Amino acid sequence: MKKFGILFMGLSMALCLGACGEKKSNVSMGDYMSQGSHEDNTVEPEPSSVQHESGKIGDYSVSIVKSEITTSKTGKKSMLVTYSFTNDSNKTVKFADVLSAEAYQNNTACAQAGMVDQDYDIETMLAEVKPGETKNVYEAYILYDNSDVTIRVSKEGQTLEEEQKDTSMIKRVFKVQ
Repeated sequence: MKKFGILFMGLSMALCLGACGEKKSNVSMGDYMSQGSHEDNTVEPEPSSVQHESGKIGDYSVSIVKSEITTSKTGKKSMLVTYSFTNDSNKTVKFADVLSAEAYQNNTACAQAGMVDQDYDIETMLAEVKPGETKNVYEAYILYDNSDVTIRVSKEGQTLEEEQKDTSMIKRVFKVQ
């Protein structure tokens, strides 16, 4: 009887977990979520003061240089954003380790898009940048529609409260054509 109870409980758990996995996503394995599926992806409020298009965040100079409408490797309409990143610190860093870049459209975070051309893939944000060196880094985002896209760059790892008090956030709005 005890074995039957354990078997029944195990089967029940498997069915519950299977049902949880039924949720469909419009992002495939070739694209990447910019936030975990358990997180709210609505736009977070901006600090009252931000830098526009370029500026200094801590020991790093950043410019949101340009955007280009393209297609992800899964065939979705995407925006490829070019960032210029200068490491003004005294140690080698990676853009993704020290800064956070996000895109929002219609008050919703855009998922990261995987790109066919590896020169423009998210991996560029993981390249090492030596002290005094400037590199272009790229990130692509899946678009929901043809409305404007807001790009925001801030310090990596900040809490929402810290971000609200930080005036070094850099913002740029791009039109989708």
